[in-house]
Amino acid sequence: MTVRFFHTADLHLDSPFKGSYHLPHHVVQQLRESTFQAFEALVTYAVQEKPDFLLIVGDLYDGENRSLTAQYKFIQQLERLNDADIPVFMSYGNHDHLSGTWSRLPLPKNVYEFSKDVSSKSIMIRGQEVVIHGFSYEKRHISEPKIEDYPVKNDESIHIGTLHGSVDTDLEHAVYAPFTVQQLLKKQYDYWALGHIHKHQVLNEQPPVIYSGNIQGRHKNEQGEKGFYDVTIAPDGTTFEFEKTSVIRYESIQLDCAQVEDAMALLKLIDHHFESMREQIGAVMVELTLVNCTHEFIQYFHETPLQEWESIIREQQSAFEPFIWLSKIQVLQDRLQFEDHELMQSIIEKIDAFDSKQLKEITADLIQQPKYMQLIEPMNEQHWQELKTDASLQLQRLLTGKVR
Repeated sequence: MTVRFFHTADLHLDSPFKGSYHLPHHVVQQLRESTFQAFEALVTYAVQEKPDFLLIVGDLYDGENRSLTAQYKFIQQLERLNDADIPVFMSYGNHDHLSGTWSRLPLPKNVYEFSKDVSSKSIMIRGQEVVIHGFSYEKRHISEPKIEDYPVKNDESIHIGTLHGSVDTDLEHAVYAPFTVQQLLKKQYDYWALGHIHKHQVLNEQPPVIYSGNIQGRHKNEQGEKGFYDVTIAPDGTTFEFEKTSVIRYESIQLDCAQVEDAMALLKLIDHHFESMREQIGAVMVELTLVNCTHEFIQYFHETPLQEWESIIREQQSAFEPFIWLSKIQVLQDRLQFEDHELMQSIIEKIDAFDSKQLKEITADLIQQPKYMQLIEPMNEQHWQELKTDASLQLQRLLTGKVR
């Protein structure tokens, strides 16, 4: 007997898309609708494929005081699943915890909500019992482990654990409801559906321990394709496939400018690359880095502010759909040419030696503040490397006057 279900998490419906205030109105509107559209795409696929049930593992909404609009749009999609006889098992996470204040709208009869305590829900699927375990966050920050509250599998039923939390060794994110993979495996469940981390990743193959990631990127630190997992548990093992839902992608790309001799050639190169992205991906928020630029070509960037280049490229792309919005352009010079400067060499060595773990320790008290978390995007390793590169470039500019 096989059982098929969809595993999703971190919908973050009604996300405000921090830092988007400077964007054109039509781009802002598409960004703010993207989380709803991504969830609608998931539901459309579910109605078409008819899985046995759907798991949503925390952070359905972006804020604890969820809006009526967000609730209404969410419930509309749940009603579609109800009409298709697809049960939904869902929990609330640190963003939409149970202590928030909101006007609660009734959910369809096909929906089961986990409470603040770890509990279990049994469902019969073609004669096979499936037991689903989980809990919802009572408050925003749960620092204590919850894994010991999950029962150990002791029968022939299929057991699935849902958990919105962090691996206890995670250094990139604030730790919530910490656990180790070994602790999960000791429960002997057939599948662990995880939420909270926005990058889809497989922590263990068999039995699967999986973060589905979020369904729509919301800033430059959530790059690449987003989506959910389509899972089938069968007597001979469990299979899982990642399904895409992103409406808008965030990407950082590098363009090799070794053969570019003038401004028109650069604009044509960028236009060609963006058109290829538009055809393959769709709408994209992109950060562009120019590499291997000749000394002669770099003079163009000494004479014209980068902001003006950004404006030209944005205008060049404004006539096309899906949109590609250039968030940032930078010119990367080989820093080796500056390392003969004694002060620069010393500073670069100090920058290279400073890592993200040290920064996290310094800012630990700050990042636990709710007001901070509402205003600042979370930092991952890629963002940290970008900061160090930017710092080096800024110092080079100050010391030489040649870097933009």
